[in-house]
Amino acid sequence: MKKPNPTGTDDVRARLAGLSPSARHLLQATTALPSPFRPARLSALEVAQLVGLALTNQQIAGRLGRSPHTVNFHLRQIFRKLGVASRVELVLLLGRREATR
Repeated sequence: MKKPNPTGTDDVRARLAGLSPSARHLLQATTALPSPFRPARLSALEVAQLVGLALTNQQIAGRLGRSPHTVNFHLRQIFRKLGVASRVELVLLLGRREATR
């Protein structure tokens, strides 16, 4: 009989294995380019990293020069791709990804 996993890593691994290629790409993406080389396109990883800093949509929008509605749209896309339902789940998933590096 398998022992329960208190850290939940089995659940995370199972979730990661079931992700779509685009979601895996998001998780494997490197950090944003330095600002002179940063494309005008908003990066999902950039939004996710700012969520990890416990910033509100309004604060993220201010940092990125976008509207809070645009940030909300990108967050919903990230949630859908990664199969998470909240900012907390997103931060936990990204934190576990960093811990395995």
